[in-house]
Parts: sequence; structure tokens; C-alpha cells
Amino acid sequence: MLFSAYHPLRYLSSCLLLLCAFMLPVSVTAQAADAETAELRALEQEYQARIGLVAVDVGSGKRLVWRGDERFTFCSTCKVVLAACILDRSVKEPDLLSERMHWRPQKEVDWSPVTGGHGSEGMTIAELCAASLGFSDNTATNLLLERLGGPQAVTDYARRLGDNTFRLDRLEPELNLSAPGDERDTTTALAYARTLQSLLTGQALPLEQRQQLLVWMSACTTGAGRIRAGLPSDWRLAHKTGSSGGLAHDVGLAESPDGRQILLVIFTRSPENADMARKEALIAAAARCVLRSLE
Repeated sequence: MLFSAYHPLRYLSSCLLLLCAFMLPVSVTAQAADAETAELRALEQEYQARIGLVAVDVGSGKRLVWRGDERFTFCSTCKVVLAACILDRSVKEPDLLSERMHWRPQKEVDWSPVTGGHGSEGMTIAELCAASLGFSDNTATNLLLERLGGPQAVTDYARRLGDNTFRLDRLEPELNLSAPGDERDTTTALAYARTLQSLLTGQALPLEQRQQLLVWMSACTTGAGRIRAGLPSDWRLAHKTGSSGGLAHDVGLAESPDGRQILLVIFTRSPENADMARKEALIAAAARCVLRSLE
């Protein structure tokens, strides 16, 4: 298995603890302790940024929340829910993942490192999911959305998971566009953490599909300077990044060598002219703060 904590008894107890933690109102849950609150506020000031953060120790249920109810344009982090929606549908359509899609060059959009030029031979749905999550391939993402019937299908899937905040409205690359007051293609850190918990450590997907999602996320090739850089080198990470303009995000599940699991959602909004190294350094610093807080 990819993550050792998926043994049935340990998995069940972890789910119950985390579910109980998320059922509590934000005002009375274990919020950021004074030191972590001060550190996150200092990071925002240092980087002239805003951070939306939720981190949960899956085993203990302890969590850290910062601006958990603030909406962020989620950029490519939404591809986790997209892939989960595909996997959910594959339960009723057993041949779905092996189905091959073909496309014309006109359908290829910016940032398609895997699909570019391969429309004539096509790719399977499973290969498109791997490209979307592992390389953030935008054409693969749009093809998967087309196969599902459009962005609304992913929003509907989120609603079935109990997430009334997440909404996917547009295709790539337009879904990355962000404007004040525009709630299209947005969610909050708290809502997304709940959804990721149900997908990655909960029962939203059967075991086989859940493990497949984690395998795809573990092969993520983007964002080495983000959560990954804030973790000890011997920790494993299944994650998905997202970026556009001043936005830089990373979400996923980290696991220590002894099986401790931390669910992380880190959304950031920096000045438009901030370079990528600086935006990634902010996420790494926030991840280090999380580990100290949840010790």
C-alpha cells in the first residue's frame, strides 16, 4: 500500500477522529495557538500575502486553521476532485479508465506537456488522469471534463460529498482567472480540507479507487519548493499544486516514516509581481509552521 495508515482498523479510527473534529464549529475547535497565529500573521506581513490554511493530524484529529472560510480561486488543485469524480464513475463503468480518447490539435491549450501532439493516437482516461494530476496537463483536464459532461459534473460530485462551497465553472486555462468578488472556480481552505479528507482518508471512494488517486497524486512533478520543501526529507507526500498570477497553492496528504499522516490545504495570494520562488517559499514556511503546531 502507498500509505501505511490504510490498514483497516487504523484507517477506521483515523476517519472517526477526523470526522468528529470537522463536525465542530470553527469557533470552538482547536484553532491556531497564539505562537502559530503570530507566525502565520508574520509570514503574511513578510511576504505581503494572504494565507488560507487548514492542517489536520489524521490520527489525533488535532488541527490548525487560518483564514479557513476565505475564498480562493483554487487553480489546478481542483484536479484532485476531477480525478476523484472519474474514479467514482469508474465504479459503475468498469471499463472507463481503459477507454481511449482522441482529439484534434485545436483542442490543445496552453501547458499540455503530456497530451500535446498526441491527439491522433489518443490516450486512455487513466493516462489523462495521470497527466492531469502528475503534470497538471491542461488539455488532459479539459478532455476529462468533456467526458464527464462539463465542469458542473464535478461541482455536482462535490455536492454529493457534502461540499456546498467548492464550485467548478470553467475549463482550462480560464478557470485560473481571479477577480475580486467572483466566486467562480473557488473554494475555501476549510471546505476543501473536508473534501480531501473524505477522498484521501475517508470512505467517499472504495479502497482501490482511493489508492489509485493517491498513486496519481504521489507522482506530482510540480511544486517541489512548496509543501515538499517544508517536510522532513523522509516524509512521503501525495499532493496537487495550483498557480496563476499571484496565486500559489498546494494540497495533499503527508506521511512520516512511522505512519503519522497530516492532511494539508495551503492557499496563498501574493502580489502579482512576486516570483515563483518567493511564492513557493511562503508555502514551505507555512508547512513548517504546521508541523511545529501539530507536534
